[in-house]
Amino acid sequence: MLVIILFPYRARIKKQILSYRNAMIQRVAPRNNCSCKSMDLPKDDYALAHRVGAIRATKNGFILNDKVLQQKIRAGKLIKAIESDGYWMQNAQNSTKYLTPLANQRLIELGKLFRSKIANTANSRDYFVISSITRTEAQQEVIRKKYPNQATMGSSTHSFGVSFDIAELITKADCKVGYEALTAALRQMQQEGKLLLCPESTCMHVTVVR
Repeated sequence: MLVIILFPYRARIKKQILSYRNAMIQRVAPRNNCSCKSMDLPKDDYALAHRVGAIRATKNGFILNDKVLQQKIRAGKLIKAIESDGYWMQNAQNSTKYLTPLANQRLIELGKLFRSKIANTANSRDYFVISSITRTEAQQEVIRKKYPNQATMGSSTHSFGVSFDIAELITKADCKVGYEALTAALRQMQQEGKLLLCPESTCMHVTVVR
């Protein structure tokens, strides 16, 4: 009887279990924090590739403020980003955990691909940290004022719901193993034309284009 009652809510229950499990992982020690700010990957031009790709992918769906953000959520153009295998999402003060359905799909795909490329058993529970996801232009402006070097001048791809930042890799084993797996996963999806990459001073900026 309980199974019948809970069946319609199975997707929501699974999402909550994943979120709880990922939260528990954060409390496990010891661990090594491996920075992703200097990953050896080709940079896609921000203005001509990232920004143009974001405009094209969303039909110029720029998120000016919270009102526009809520409109896009109600219309299903942005969905709550799902925590899945291979990554964990921080609670960023000036960022919201929403992505376009395609960007969310690609993030899940990246997490699974990353895990599939880890051959070392000791690194099988490694995960990368998403430090920032979607920002309204209003949120972007707050960051520009506080941290001028950490926010793009002009329209940011974060304000289209198709970008996220990878800040670090967390492992209980060798940073190099997980780092190489993440690099390989990002490079593969970049070569497949699914992601654009832009190494930044504190993270790897990723934009989903298709």
